[in-house]
Amino acid sequence: MASPITGMASQIYAGFKDIFFNATLTRDAVTDSSPDVEFDPVITSTDYTCKAIRDGFITRPMAGGLAKVGDVKILILANSLSVTPRNGDRVAIDDDTVGGTFAIIEVETDPATALWTCAARK
Repeated sequence: MASPITGMASQIYAGFKDIFFNATLTRDAVTDSSPDVEFDPVITSTDYTCKAIRDGFITRPMAGGLAKVGDVKILILANSLSVTPRNGDRVAIDDDTVGGTFAIIEVETDPATALWTCAARK
């Protein structure tokens, strides 16, 4: 028997994609082929488009420590992003009220993997 949450991520994406904003998740990586990775690493940035919104401020303790004033919660529709977000990635949301780019400091998801819930900091 199939799980009752099978297909839920695509339904949530279809229902919310028009109210979430266009966003860009940026991930940095050290290029292994650079001649002196240890002392002078070559950093390559890769951008991934997605749909996201800022959903208020973090008001709870986090696994890595306490939240700081100004930490925010960013929701990303999982079906809009081709990678799994991780700590250290950056998210810029195309919404004038959000104000800038945020560094992801913690990532969680729901059982259906419909939304990535990211604690983020400026």
